Amino acid sequence: MDRRELEYFLAVVEHGSVTAAAQALHIAQPSLSQALRSLERELGVALFRRLPRGMRPTPAGEALVRPARQVLRGFEGADAAVRAVSGLLAGRLDVAVVSALSVVPVAGFVTAFRHRFPDVRVRLHEPQPEHDVAKLVLDGTCEVGFALTASSDPEIVAMELAPEEVCLALPPGATVPATTVPVSAIADLELIVGTDARHVLCDLLGRHGVVPRLSIVTAHREAIVPLVVGGAGATLLPASMAADAVARGAQVRRIRPLILRQCQLVHGTSPLSPAAARFVDLCRAHTGSGTALPDAAGEGAAGAGLRRDAEGADPSVADGEPLRPALAEPAGTPGSATTPGPARRTAVAAPGR
Repeated sequence: MDRRELEYFLAVVEHGSVTAAAQALHIAQPSLSQALRSLERELGVALFRRLPRGMRPTPAGEALVRPARQVLRGFEGADAAVRAVSGLLAGRLDVAVVSALSVVPVAGFVTAFRHRFPDVRVRLHEPQPEHDVAKLVLDGTCEVGFALTASSDPEIVAMELAPEEVCLALPPGATVPATTVPVSAIADLELIVGTDARHVLCDLLGRHGVVPRLSIVTAHREAIVPLVVGGAGATLLPASMAADAVARGAQVRRIRPLILRQCQLVHGTSPLSPAAARFVDLCRAHTGSGTALPDAAGEGAAGAGLRRDAEGADPSVADGEPLRPALAEPAGTPGSATTPGPARRTAVAAPGR
């Protein structure tokens, strides 16, 4: 058993077939097949079930996945450790992250890390299902991960990152208070949420006695703000994304009392590679010092979006006035933000109520 055979084995596991794995590795398919047969002969077991379409690991193959990843990680760590002695940090860093955290804070952390260590290749993995970040860390796919919820596994080490304020984004035509919205008013709104943040959202609002009305649940987070701007509903988003939402036409308001979103950086109990250790140190330093990192829109201060939106708010709506739950019609239709008319509530079923 050698490094090459383990790399080929894991490639077939990840891609589901010899053909796809060979293409990903840029090698000839017969060479990969021969290496797999050699590995199976050495171990004395079949590692894959050959199916009409693709290959699936046998129980023996599944048992080999985690040790194989650990062995390859060890090779990469040994190489990186030698380079680190000479001050040359290189290698690869695999990071698990739920999509809700991929922009804030992960994009900022990865950008800062790459500026410091340009020879380290970074690969971001989105867990399926979305909440299972710890599994990707434990099975060796990733060394570190970012999660919205805590893991109770004793083999997981968790570091709390700086909490971030959660704000309310509404359609352009909604009537809202000038600066802040009471959290109780959110119960009357039709909300649009990401699949990976749904349970966290319900928990955050539940602490304030609010049962959210989830009208749209989507795995496509990039669609959330356009849906809000089009009048399909409202959403909750981190303050660091306020400027982008306002620039797209949404109204953004702070919520009172304050709602904070907490997230964690997690890794295993075994020693980290030099690259992963530097990455964790960077995250810890920024979290402890409160140093601002670049956000998705390239804004140094995310609160600017909130300030700009508040300056243009309707002064006739007093701060603290109950929020009108009606939503704007999509642009270009009667009652839209561009064509004044009666607002309406979106008639969409609310799953999970």
